[in-house]
Amino acid sequence: KGDRRRRPTPMLHPDTNEPFTGISCEVLTLDSGKSTIHYITYENGLRNGREIVTNCSGYIRLQAYWKNNRLNGPRFMRYNSGLYREKSVWISYDPKSPSRLIEISIWKENGQRCPQSGVDEQGNGQKLFYHGDGRVSMIDFFTNHLHSGTLFFEEDGSFDKGWIGRDSRKFYHIECL
Repeated sequence: KGDRRRRPTPMLHPDTNEPFTGISCEVLTLDSGKSTIHYITYENGLRNGREIVTNCSGYIRLQAYWKNNRLNGPRFMRYNSGLYREKSVWISYDPKSPSRLIEISIWKENGQRCPQSGVDEQGNGQKLFYHGDGRVSMIDFFTNHLHSGTLFFEEDGSFDKGWIGRDSRKFYHIECL
């Protein structure tokens, strides 16, 4: 369990309420009826080490590395087909600052690489998320290697909300003229 008012949020042992050290294992059943297993390594209540998400057969869908609750190192995600969905590299210099995106590649579910996703040397760019049929579902924007905003798309491809800055609780309704 964690306290959302503090950042980074420490993982506390449910019985002792002390910062947790060890591997957390969580099994989730998705709406589709399939299950996923989520492993995260903690040290003194903070994510430190490897995170892995698998299906029940052990197929790795996500792997990431953490340092003081911040992404730090390579991260990848795969579709059920085995094709890559995302490969990225993150750096965390300071536990009080967000992780910085250094490089990213995104693929659609059909294996086609997304030419619009990426960051330049200054860390400016974007990351597109796709529905299975290839339509864009969401775009994350990055400025100076930091996540700076998100646009959420409706099923029909239109959008009417997003957020800017580091506070995802503040949504802005967007009107296109």
